[in-house]
Amino acid sequence: MSRVISTLQLDVDDEEPSSQAFNIEANCINKSKIELDRLMELDADEVDKFIQFVNMKLLNIKEYPDEYNDNGDVLIEKLPFYKTFLVSYLIEFFFLKNDPKGLDVYLKAIRVPGLKKYSAGLKDIYRQL
Repeated sequence: MSRVISTLQLDVDDEEPSSQAFNIEANCINKSKIELDRLMELDADEVDKFIQFVNMKLLNIKEYPDEYNDNGDVLIEKLPFYKTFLVSYLIEFFFLKNDPKGLDVYLKAIRVPGLKKYSAGLKDIYRQL
């Protein structure tokens, strides 16, 4: 995954993630019911597609204004990503590639708000790869 981070030139925190962040990612893995070694089975072409997927998803996030900062005068500190942030992206990519119908089941299991809209957005990104 270091190739993904270096290719995208992301600011990543070298410290170990907090226990809360680690538990969130571990929960995603558990709810996905995907074995870790299956998640890591990406050939060179798939790694390139995954890099494009992460890039497009990050660009898509930037396009939406912060709903919780309506007045625009609150400064929000932007922190670097934890090393583990790619876990959830990899799980979503895995479902899009191998089991698109299972994606909604997974997103429901981890309680993603606006599940239908989020799922449709992910599927649209994947179609563009």
